[in-house]
Amino acid sequence: MMPPEMRVVMLLRNPFTRDARVLREARTLAAAGHAVTVIAVRARGLPAMERRDGFAIDRAVAAGRLAGPTISGQAARPAAGGAMSRRRPAAGGATSRRRPASAVWLRDRTLTRSFTRAALARPADVYHAHDLTVLEPALRAARAHGARLVYDAHELYPELTGLAKSERARWARLERRLIREPDVVIVPSPARADAMAERYGIERPVVIMNAPEAGPVPDPAASPLAVLRQAGETLLVYAGGFTPNRGLENVVRALEALPTCRLTMIGWGPLEPELRAVAARGGAEARVEFLPAVEPDQVVATIAGADIGLAPYIPIGLNNQLAAPNKLAEYLHAGLAVAASDLPDVRALVQRHAVGTLFDATSPTSIAAAIGELLEPGRLEKAKAAARAAAPGYTWERQAEVLLGVYEKLRS
Repeated sequence: MMPPEMRVVMLLRNPFTRDARVLREARTLAAAGHAVTVIAVRARGLPAMERRDGFAIDRAVAAGRLAGPTISGQAARPAAGGAMSRRRPAAGGATSRRRPASAVWLRDRTLTRSFTRAALARPADVYHAHDLTVLEPALRAARAHGARLVYDAHELYPELTGLAKSERARWARLERRLIREPDVVIVPSPARADAMAERYGIERPVVIMNAPEAGPVPDPAASPLAVLRQAGETLLVYAGGFTPNRGLENVVRALEALPTCRLTMIGWGPLEPELRAVAARGGAEARVEFLPAVEPDQVVATIAGADIGLAPYIPIGLNNQLAAPNKLAEYLHAGLAVAASDLPDVRALVQRHAVGTLFDATSPTSIAAAIGELLEPGRLEKAKAAARAAAPGYTWERQAEVLLGVYEKLRS
């Protein structure tokens, strides 16, 4: 039998600055009395060791230049969290070319060895791998220390749209080889659970959705977005990464057909210069605002000043097709109507609760038409009221119960 309080080591292949899912899981397990350490990647300007909300962050893995961009093929650096302010992109909007396959392989193997050394050096009762990129190191540490293993598959990693064909095949072989080793597999949506169970012939993974903590709907007037609205305008908001295959360029283009709408984009990413250029070419530059990313716990209060939350994804590849973005739950908690891509899990939520409309993210016309539907008399307020009513069903507190149930079973 394991002791009532377990030592949990989580592995995460990024510097862990604002990964909401990892933050909430680590915080929940720490509050339940477990000793939680998150091993992450070292990054300039961030402490090597940090304590947050009762758990430890150990940025023990020095990635160096080998951790350069390979998925999107573009360089990106997160903005510092904190106060909301308008910003302009860095001169030139620097990008980087895709690394050759040999360099990608070298980077991944180097990082795997570094994470393995870091995990082996920290004996634990449970090793919790956040995504496929760190499953192998977590497995090796679990075997060495006689520990349990959790595989938290944030993405259908072999189906990521930015991966080269050789990279996708390599990750698929690795996942197929290791998928039966974890004591439990966790995914963020029902459709992804079904897909993994069917693909690998495994027991259906446990679904732990991405959702914010419960709380009252924040005051829209207190949101930093409130000052952006002009008289007679409907305020649209997108909160997330400015990355490829989300249809963000088409969202900006759709604004040309929505003269009474203003768009606020909150986040960071390599596409920001291109999105600004699209807005300028279409004559909508004055109605598009770019604001920096905020901390996960601040998102709901920040976006509450808008009217419609946007969740665009282009269904290229199975990972995107089965997307269940955490921004959907955030929009509900902020009391916003939703306009989103017509994808299985997204469609189920939007239609079940009548909180908005669906569109084809490859088409600016479709996006504009879906938003236009919400602008019909009485429709917007009805959808916003439905969002507020649906929000209590999508809280982290409910998901935390599932997570703690998983860990309870790991004791035996």
